[in-house]
Amino acid sequence: MTYDSKILLASIVVVILCITDYILTFWGLRISAINEANPIMLPLLGTPNLLLLMKVFLPIALGVLSWNSRNRSRRLVINGLGLALITYTFVTMLHVYWIVVVLFI
Repeated sequence: MTYDSKILLASIVVVILCITDYILTFWGLRISAINEANPIMLPLLGTPNLLLLMKVFLPIALGVLSWNSRNRSRRLVINGLGLALITYTFVTMLHVYWIVVVLFI
């Protein structure tokens, strides 16, 4: 797998994780399993379409930035996408855990 295809794959996975975060956030809020902890996204809860736009726009912007910087700063791209993948994976796992605890325990 080439460096460019890894950037593309990582960017797609981050977008998928962000969409999953969006879905699990609304589901978790609906069943009172979670609270929105992100102070930037908290005011947007009343406007789900705007919230979805922000949750998808930010990782797409990261992907575009990573793609445009891929030949100038390889370390920045790897660290930025790596941090986004770790963060969104952790957040998704927390959402799933909290929802499972509320539903089944």
